[in-house]
Amino acid sequence: MANVRIQDLAAGPAIVGAAIFEVENPVGTSGKQTFTQLVTYLQSAMPPILTVGSTVVNAGSSGNYFYNNAGVLGERTPTQVTAALNLFTSTLQGLAPSSGGGTTNFLRADGSWAAPPGGAMTVGTTTVTGGTSGNFFYNNAGVLGERTPTQVTAALNLFTSTLQGLAPSSGGGTTNFLRADGTWAAPAGGAGSPGGTNGQIQYNNSGVLGGANVWRTGANQLDLSNTANAQQLRVYNTTDNNGGTPTNSEWGTFDWTTTANVLTIGTKQSGTGTQRSMALTSLNFSVNTAGFVSLAQGMTTISDDGQATIGYYAQTVYIDGRSGTAQSIGIPGTTGSIGFTSTNKGTGGGDTFISRSAAGVIAFGTSTTVGDSAACIKAKTKAGAPVAADIPSGTWALIRDTSGSTTKIYYNNAGTLMSVALT
Repeated sequence: MANVRIQDLAAGPAIVGAAIFEVENPVGTSGKQTFTQLVTYLQSAMPPILTVGSTVVNAGSSGNYFYNNAGVLGERTPTQVTAALNLFTSTLQGLAPSSGGGTTNFLRADGSWAAPPGGAMTVGTTTVTGGTSGNFFYNNAGVLGERTPTQVTAALNLFTSTLQGLAPSSGGGTTNFLRADGTWAAPAGGAGSPGGTNGQIQYNNSGVLGGANVWRTGANQLDLSNTANAQQLRVYNTTDNNGGTPTNSEWGTFDWTTTANVLTIGTKQSGTGTQRSMALTSLNFSVNTAGFVSLAQGMTTISDDGQATIGYYAQTVYIDGRSGTAQSIGIPGTTGSIGFTSTNKGTGGGDTFISRSAAGVIAFGTSTTVGDSAACIKAKTKAGAPVAADIPSGTWALIRDTSGSTTKIYYNNAGTLMSVALT
């Protein structure tokens, strides 16, 4: 048969029987081979054969990679392939670059190996790999520096009226507070610890609290006291010196200092001030600025040391001696008469009265009836004839001479007695 190429066998007619092939490199002594012998030879003697395009690959190393080598199939090792592949970028996948080794650097998204925050740090060209835990980093003339918390606190700004910041040092103590202007000062109305002792009312004593001589001694009670020292309370109408000793002023006083051991209630003045009038008033008693005393209905009394009383009761003003046999002078408000009673405080009805009978006429009676003249006027008695000294000048008297048994009306006319005998 004619010569046939191996690549043409698949396209030709089937080969059967003992067809003979002539091989240029004969196996054994004969260059002529049957088809079966040829197949056996190819299977046992030749390496695997790969055809890419017109290129036959029948050699190489297992595990290598093929690549296009200028149009011809080439072969590269894994190392050569790794070196030929691209590194990753921010937009493309790829290989990681060589790291340079070590345990502090990690691959960043920009493709660089660097120490991440919390480990070694690079600021500019300076790498920080040490330092003290808890310290703070700062820009030290372009190089990363380190400061302690104390140094950082000292370097930060204080707060202002427009900017936040640190509080300044206080100087210590318990009386000062930080004001909005950045100053430590004692706030108005509070100067720290109270002065004096328990119960004393506080006052501003040159910027600190002091205890005044006013005491809270119980619920609903204030005392003005200083052991045996007399006290005074002033309520000013006008003054030219608040909180001090005024030159010109007017005030009301309630004190034990005007007169020792005497309580004085009244008004006073200094300099060009005027001593003002005073009025007392209550539900049933008042004294107005003109000095008039007003007593309301009821048993109202004005007493001295226990020996006399001026009072008002049942529409009657009375004067009660309250010594020995109680005697009273009453002025019944409904009759216009003056009454006398043998009982105290004018409560007895009265048994002797003086009233106005008519213009220029006084009547002495035994009832409150105006003009009642049922009472008598007792004559003056004397043993012996009266003299001018017995009767004040310009007055008259009815005198009974008990030794001479005469009764006369005498009138002292500028030292000369004139008389009329009664028979």
